[in-house]
Amino acid sequence: MVTVNINMHPYELHHHLFSRCRAMENEIPVIICNRLGTEGEFDFCGDSMVIDATEEILLSLKDKEQVKTVSLPIKQELDPMRSYTANRRADMYDILTK
Repeated sequence: MVTVNINMHPYELHHHLFSRCRAMENEIPVIICNRLGTEGEFDFCGDSMVIDATEEILLSLKDKEQVKTVSLPIKQELDPMRSYTANRRADMYDILTK
Protein backbone atom coordinates (compact mmCIF):
# COMPACT_ATOMS: atom_id res chain seq x y z
CA MET A 1 0.00 0.00 0.00
CA VAL A 2 1.38 3.40 -0.96
CA THR A 3 -0.22 6.55 0.42
CA VAL A 4 0.50 10.23 -0.03
CA ASN A 5 -0.35 12.23 3.10
CA ILE A 6 -0.47 15.80 4.28
CA ASN A 7 -0.11 15.26 8.02
CA MET A 8 0.96 18.28 10.00
CA HIS A 9 2.18 19.41 13.39
CA PRO A 10 1.05 18.78 16.13
CA TYR A 11 -0.20 15.41 14.79
CA GLU A 12 3.11 13.59 14.27
CA LEU A 13 2.16 10.90 16.80
CA HIS A 14 -1.10 10.24 14.93
CA HIS A 15 0.85 10.01 11.68
CA HIS A 16 3.10 7.30 13.16
CA LEU A 17 0.31 5.35 14.86
CA PHE A 18 -2.05 5.34 11.87
CA SER A 19 0.72 4.35 9.45
CA ARG A 20 1.93 1.43 11.58
CA CYS A 21 -1.65 0.30 12.24
CA ARG A 22 -2.41 0.21 8.48
CA ALA A 23 0.50 -2.20 7.99
CA MET A 24 -0.48 -4.35 10.96
CA GLU A 25 -4.22 -4.60 10.29
CA ASN A 26 -3.81 -5.29 6.58
CA GLU A 27 -0.71 -7.46 7.03
CA ILE A 28 1.04 -5.77 4.13
CA PRO A 29 3.96 -3.34 3.76
CA VAL A 30 3.03 0.35 3.75
CA ILE A 31 4.92 3.21 2.13
CA ILE A 32 3.95 6.67 3.36
CA CYS A 33 4.94 9.80 1.44
CA ASN A 34 4.12 12.76 3.67
CA ARG A 35 4.33 16.42 2.78
CA LEU A 36 7.09 18.50 4.37
CA GLY A 37 7.34 22.26 4.88
CA THR A 38 4.91 25.08 5.48
CA GLU A 39 2.08 26.63 3.53
CA GLY A 40 0.08 29.43 5.09
CA GLU A 41 -0.75 28.41 8.67
CA PHE A 42 0.04 24.72 8.08
CA ASP A 43 3.35 23.14 9.12
CA PHE A 44 3.59 19.68 7.57
CA CYS A 45 5.59 17.16 9.61
CA GLY A 46 7.20 15.13 6.81
CA ASP A 47 8.53 11.84 8.12
CA SER A 48 7.87 9.76 5.03
CA MET A 49 8.45 6.13 5.92
CA VAL A 50 8.50 2.50 4.85
CA ILE A 51 6.85 0.00 7.20
CA ASP A 52 6.88 -3.77 6.78
CA ALA A 53 3.89 -6.09 7.31
CA THR A 54 4.85 -6.63 10.97
CA GLU A 55 4.66 -2.84 11.58
CA GLU A 56 8.43 -2.40 11.85
CA ILE A 57 9.61 0.96 10.49
CA LEU A 58 12.35 0.15 7.98
CA LEU A 59 12.99 3.71 6.84
CA SER A 60 12.02 7.08 8.29
CA LEU A 61 13.06 10.31 6.59
CA LYS A 62 12.17 12.53 9.58
CA ASP A 63 12.19 16.21 8.61
CA LYS A 64 14.55 15.87 5.64
CA GLU A 65 13.63 16.15 1.98
CA GLN A 66 15.56 13.29 0.39
CA VAL A 67 15.40 10.17 -1.72
CA LYS A 68 16.51 6.84 -0.22
CA THR A 69 16.05 3.17 -0.97
CA VAL A 70 15.40 0.29 1.37
CA SER A 71 14.91 -3.46 0.92
CA LEU A 72 11.29 -4.26 1.62
CA PRO A 73 10.36 -7.88 2.35
CA ILE A 74 7.26 -8.86 0.39
CA LYS A 75 6.57 -12.21 2.03
CA GLN A 76 7.07 -12.24 5.78
CA GLU A 77 6.26 -14.75 8.45
CA LEU A 78 3.30 -13.25 10.29
CA ASP A 79 1.89 -14.01 13.73
CA PRO A 80 -1.11 -16.32 13.10
CA MET A 81 -2.78 -15.13 16.32
CA ARG A 82 -2.95 -11.59 14.91
CA SER A 83 -4.17 -12.59 11.47
CA TYR A 84 -7.44 -10.77 10.95
CA THR A 85 -8.09 -12.48 7.64
CA ALA A 86 -7.39 -15.99 8.93
CA ASN A 87 -9.39 -15.49 12.11
CA ARG A 88 -12.49 -13.90 10.63
CA ARG A 89 -15.88 -15.51 11.10
CA ALA A 90 -17.49 -15.55 7.66
CA ASP A 91 -20.42 -17.51 9.13
CA MET A 92 -21.36 -14.38 11.11
CA TYR A 93 -21.76 -12.14 8.05
CA ASP A 94 -25.27 -13.38 7.39
CA ILE A 95 -26.32 -12.40 10.91
CA LEU A 96 -24.91 -8.90 10.46
CA THR A 97 -26.83 -8.27 7.23
CA LYS A 98 -30.26 -9.28 8.55
